[in-house]
Amino acid sequence: TTAMNNQSSRSHSVFTLNVISKTTEEGLKRTKYSRLYMIDLAGSERQKSTKAAGQQLKEAANINTSLLSLGKVIRALVEGSNGNEGFVPYRDSKLTLLLKDSLGGSCKTSIIATVASSPQCYLETLSTLKFAQRAKLIKNEAIINEDATGSVEALKQEVRRLKEQLNATPSVTPVICESVETDEQKKDRSELESLFQQSLHHVRTTNEDKEFLCKKLEALFEYCERLNKSLHAKEALTTLQQEKIQRLVEGTPVSEHELQKEIELLHACLTEKP
Repeated sequence: TTAMNNQSSRSHSVFTLNVISKTTEEGLKRTKYSRLYMIDLAGSERQKSTKAAGQQLKEAANINTSLLSLGKVIRALVEGSNGNEGFVPYRDSKLTLLLKDSLGGSCKTSIIATVASSPQCYLETLSTLKFAQRAKLIKNEAIINEDATGSVEALKQEVRRLKEQLNATPSVTPVICESVETDEQKKDRSELESLFQQSLHHVRTTNEDKEFLCKKLEALFEYCERLNKSLHAKEALTTLQQEKIQRLVEGTPVSEHELQKEIELLHACLTEKP
């Protein structure tokens, strides 16, 4: 028992009934297999409301974990029904593995959701209703599980019977209806085509402008780099010429190395001039 339910078993109950039907007709043996599951799921209760502790708290955690796994399986199956097929985590818990045939398999499934009218159970009631709503969106395809055995002649006769039954089924001739476009639909289509062409022209123009700006920016970077080199060369040349003038004033001769360096700086100023 818990603080929310004095008769709660806090466990899942599973009842399984296997049914096998065998018939023999004109040497052909038919065997049909079916399985009936009756499952009573424990409700998802919050720890704060149940005031569970110790072993009871561990059991509640395991139950809530299995219900969470069941919710993941239902969500994956619903997404698969909408065309987003992916991995369905049946093996995340024993409960989901047991319900594999009932959820998304070859079966017919009915769900009874039990809720409480008490205001303090509002969150649990809302969670249960959302669970049932998601489960309704799962699409099952139930087929008869049947095996046929017998003599070769009996099997051939069964094949002939099925072919005759298939041929006796009235065929449906598809009717092709040519749709007539109204003036309003023509106007809407024309406006959409015009809007599409305008959007396409805008995209092309934007790409051309972007390419032009990239080239212009690249040229500007190159110009700034050459200007920077030229300024550095002029500063070095000015410093060298000031030293040369100072030496001439002092009567110190200018070396050949200094003259060569001055020539190189002058050449750099002419080359790097933007």
